[in-house]
Amino acid sequence: MRCKCVCKTWYKLTSDSEFINMHLKKALCQPLSIILEPSNALVDCRNCLSFDPRNSLFLIDKGKCSPIPVKNLILRSSYNIVGSCNGLLCIVSTDIDEPMPISIYNPITRECIKLPKISPKVFERNAGFCYGFGFDQIRKKYKVVCVYRQYKEEETWAYYSNCPCHPVVPATKGVIIKEGESSWRTIKFPYHIEFIEMRSYETVFLDGAFHWTICMKGRMSGPERILALDISTEKFHAINFPSSFELPKYLDLINFAGSLAFVETDTIGGSSRIWCIVNSKAIGRSLHLYTCKHVTEINGRIISPIKVLGMLSNGSFLYQASDFQWIKQIQLIQQSDRLGLYIPEKELSFLCKMYGAPQSFQTFFFTPTLVSPEAINFPSVGEKSQIRGRGRRWTRDERQSDRRSPIVSPSFSD
Repeated sequence: MRCKCVCKTWYKLTSDSEFINMHLKKALCQPLSIILEPSNALVDCRNCLSFDPRNSLFLIDKGKCSPIPVKNLILRSSYNIVGSCNGLLCIVSTDIDEPMPISIYNPITRECIKLPKISPKVFERNAGFCYGFGFDQIRKKYKVVCVYRQYKEEETWAYYSNCPCHPVVPATKGVIIKEGESSWRTIKFPYHIEFIEMRSYETVFLDGAFHWTICMKGRMSGPERILALDISTEKFHAINFPSSFELPKYLDLINFAGSLAFVETDTIGGSSRIWCIVNSKAIGRSLHLYTCKHVTEINGRIISPIKVLGMLSNGSFLYQASDFQWIKQIQLIQQSDRLGLYIPEKELSFLCKMYGAPQSFQTFFFTPTLVSPEAINFPSVGEKSQIRGRGRRWTRDERQSDRRSPIVSPSFSD
């Protein structure tokens, strides 16, 4: 944040805990912003292949992408954003020399802390990871959960060959850590959760709980479709749907304008069906069906996959479209990503022009704040528990920011 360098008085004000809490309170009442995480893209450099160093994130503002350096993270390799809460990003490095170190980072203040390392045993014979990051409103503490699937050694061939004669669903396991702890604790999952290839669906943190789609592989039937972990009690409960709700087996789970929703995308048909889960004391749980139409091709090439991201505060839908193009010179397929908008009232769908955006990216909702990661206490093993830095944790007794409509229309041009 460059404005902190104006003068000592201004720096002191923006570092004051009361000012930070006041700014956070106002920021959480505003529509969410969008932040882009660049994806590693292969490029041709004098017939040599190299990876984009991905040394910046990109914040969308009025149709433009402003780069935010991430050099303070000291990442030697690629990284993934795995969660956002109160203006803080939970970032996992994929450095093979230091498996899965986790950092909490504020891209506005550019401050970060590293979490205690997860036991190396977690990474043995694993078949994918996913993470969740949230704030416990009752105990006023941040928590991070790591979910992974682990198979037995004798199951390796059957799992990767996808042999129908030997269906294998690796065991779903997890570890969790809360603010003030120096080591991760094991949690036992009552269901297998859904993973795509070596990466899972995104964890959805909503209403004080982490949510995942329950894996249907190997299950003939059952009303359970969503598994929830209460962030405060750390107890699981399943969200059931009666047989009268006819849902496809494989669906994405998203935060849709402050409610859980399933998404099924029909790329060829050019639309996505969204089942928004609505809870009512009068009629119980119900599903509201929405349709998001999207652009199907660009320059004669079919756009796939399509990912619905959410509904804007003005009722429009935001989605991400990926375009794959064969680059003959380097004999590789190159991926390009675009954001798209669908306006239901006009039945109009178009891809957005974003100046300065990376070629390939992942999209996340984000609230810019001044909250300091250094005020969060994740001591290393052997360190004395001590809160340092500036900015008190949020003490408001209101709903989390994840209840808000995901972002205002960011002035895109078609």
